Amino acid sequence: GANLNGFFSGPHYFCLDYQEFLMSLLIDPDNTKRLIDTVGAWNIAAAEKVLACGAEVIVLCDDLGSSDNLLISPDLYQAWILPWHKKLCDLAHDHGAYVHLHSHGNINKILPQVLSAGVDMLNPFDIYESMDLVAFLEEHKEMRTIPVGGCHKFFFEWDRDRQNDYLTDLFRRANTAGRWMF
Repeated sequence: GANLNGFFSGPHYFCLDYQEFLMSLLIDPDNTKRLIDTVGAWNIAAAEKVLACGAEVIVLCDDLGSSDNLLISPDLYQAWILPWHKKLCDLAHDHGAYVHLHSHGNINKILPQVLSAGVDMLNPFDIYESMDLVAFLEEHKEMRTIPVGGCHKFFFEWDRDRQNDYLTDLFRRANTAGRWMF
């Protein structure tokens, strides 16, 4: 497998300060779009190389949300990021490979669009971030995307009894709701 920083996350990991990048979405949209497209072209070229070498999965880190909401508007996601997600998924599928999208945050407002890109696996499904694994499983029974996760943000700060109670309840509910990976 191979890891790529995403089309939204890549610019603020490598090119601009995080706050500067978020502000640039509104203040300087033309140059921000150019930056996203430059990172996008680089990511696709990198994906082509690793897929040609036999990578079976590409893990794309593209955090699109915070615990409360999206970090990008649904319209900007659809216009600027979704085409890159789709292009990466199509490329991987053409090579018989998978795309595992890692996106922290509450991305419920764009979840149908994310799924339409062809993502094979999506994580982390943290209930703390309003990403309810069991609700997703119940709503998307026929979806080919496999949800991965279900661990609470503060899980490792809890005592063993609380951890055990949480996992027992999660596995009981999720295992009856559909196909998933912890």
